[in-house]
Amino acid sequence: MAENATVAALKGAVAGLTYQSETDAEWEVFRWPSAGALFADVVREQGHRSKSAPVVEQPVDEFFAPLTEDQDWYGDEEKAVAAQYRSLLTVVKKQLADPTVFKVGDRKVTLYVVGRDKNGGLAGLRTTAVET
Repeated sequence: MAENATVAALKGAVAGLTYQSETDAEWEVFRWPSAGALFADVVREQGHRSKSAPVVEQPVDEFFAPLTEDQDWYGDEEKAVAAQYRSLLTVVKKQLADPTVFKVGDRKVTLYVVGRDKNGGLAGLRTTAVET
């Protein structure tokens, strides 16, 4: 079976990219073929998280803002990472309708960047962050 075009585009955009928190975690691409409206309960269910797990919803632009902005003190490596995040944000917006970020859990948080793909399913990215 051929890979979904959205999944392929997202995989290419996150290749070699990690999310930095207390630990550095890789981004994973997922697709949930059948889902209703995008709400916290759907993310918990599809992500196999507890129904009582806390969820914080965040606009995608707000989430990516600190990751995509170059800082005066950035060296070449930091500039390259910010450029890759800018490219990732472009792919997310092109491939997913109404992308939203959901942070699920306490301290060890699962981050979901999720939206509706062109086939009507939900797709996106998942990573882990340790927030203290």
